[in-house]
Amino acid sequence: MKAFMRNPICSSGSGRGRIGCGLRQAGRVPGAGAAMSLLLVLAAGCTTVPYEPDPDANRYRLRHGDVVAVEVYDEADLSRSFEVSDDGTISHPLLGRVPVVGKTAGEVEEELHRLLAADYLVNPRVSVSITSSSDRPIMIFGEVRNPGAYDVPAGRRVTLLQIIARAGGFTDIAAQDKVRIVRLVDGKEQSTRVRVSDLFRGRHGVTDVDLRAGDVITVPETLF
Repeated sequence: MKAFMRNPICSSGSGRGRIGCGLRQAGRVPGAGAAMSLLLVLAAGCTTVPYEPDPDANRYRLRHGDVVAVEVYDEADLSRSFEVSDDGTISHPLLGRVPVVGKTAGEVEEELHRLLAADYLVNPRVSVSITSSSDRPIMIFGEVRNPGAYDVPAGRRVTLLQIIARAGGFTDIAAQDKVRIVRLVDGKEQSTRVRVSDLFRGRHGVTDVDLRAGDVITVPETLF
């Protein structure tokens, strides 16, 4: 099974990819703990490996519980955020219940423009963006200070170092070169091992790893 890390420094085998394959096995990174947590925050803005976008991002269809931001130019009273209700609609102050489930942000934009132009506004300028997705958080477990689930803003890029930073950084006993990302692809799990010390050093130009909603990250404990 091919690994989802598409980079010449990775190899695959038995469904497992690995960053820094063939490189010397690194030990723990000097200056772990608080210093490492600071580095994580700074590294989150670094150049990353070429982005392989989430195929859902550009054609994401709204689900129950998603939150959308609607902006109507020069109409502050009509510009606000809406949560998609259980009946699949948003409750617009002027239009009432507008069905949105199963539609893209662009399709909702067109529908709101059509409805507002029909009876209320002359050539309204409408912008719709998805600000929160109701499901598929990224999970991180193990030796980070705040393990748990972290929401992914729909259509936005999220990286491994960003999630580790959001989780408070590594603990003092984290095996930072044995971080593993598990992803469900076509109903099958793919697992990739990441050497975080290589990311900090920028080995082969790789300074971060792109994540997708639903990824599960595990950080094991160092065995002394």
